[in-house]
Amino acid sequence: MGFPVGYLPTLGDINSLGFRTRPWKSIAYTAGAVLDLTDPANGVNPCALEFYCTTAGNFVAQLAGDSAMRTYPVTVGQTLFGAFVLTSATSTAAGILRQ
Repeated sequence: MGFPVGYLPTLGDINSLGFRTRPWKSIAYTAGAVLDLTDPANGVNPCALEFYCTTAGNFVAQLAGDSAMRTYPVTVGQTLFGAFVLTSATSTAAGILRQ
């Protein structure tokens, strides 16, 4: 199975999903896991809009439309916002990916 399994989200998809105060879809993320968030099997397709950190470290992910991964140093309780479509095995932070 190659990336992306699903389609990359468009601006319209992201706008229609919106940022919710109580997310209705989420998936636990373990440090070092590779997740294709465009895959419907992961439960947050076409992307995750938030990463809530439960274990401090570096969260490495690709944003929709980007061609490379980005590294985000995070602390416990911090929330990152973005249109995350892929996570990297080099991540050292764990948390919850939400939509």
